[in-house]
Amino acid sequence: MKKYQWASWALVLNAVGFVLLFVAFQGSSSDLSIYSKDENIALCYSGHIVFQANYKNGHSYIGVNTTDTSICLEGHPTAIVNTDHPWLGKLGVLCIFASFWMQFKSIDRTEANLTSSQIRALRNLGLFRN
Repeated sequence: MKKYQWASWALVLNAVGFVLLFVAFQGSSSDLSIYSKDENIALCYSGHIVFQANYKNGHSYIGVNTTDTSICLEGHPTAIVNTDHPWLGKLGVLCIFASFWMQFKSIDRTEANLTSSQIRALRNLGLFRN
């Protein structure tokens, strides 16, 4: 196979691998949010503080605190990532690895100034042929 054909197939496999990974995973936000500012951190669920800590004074609180829920409004929601089709994710990663291998095959090494030990290492990996 010619060098440009290896590169062309590598591009196709890269695109296919990306699409397979994109289809395999689904993400959504949750009711769990994390607040972090200065020395204060808080873990909130549904607008209620579940855990709160202050590194400056060393105090930490566990349990639902309903007095000050303004911290929960400033927190960032966490993401939930699911895989509906995990085999598509694995296939996508394999396609991307194969495309990287094909990109190595498409490099023209005849014009490169490689030492004999570098050429021998590339031959051992199956990436160089005379």
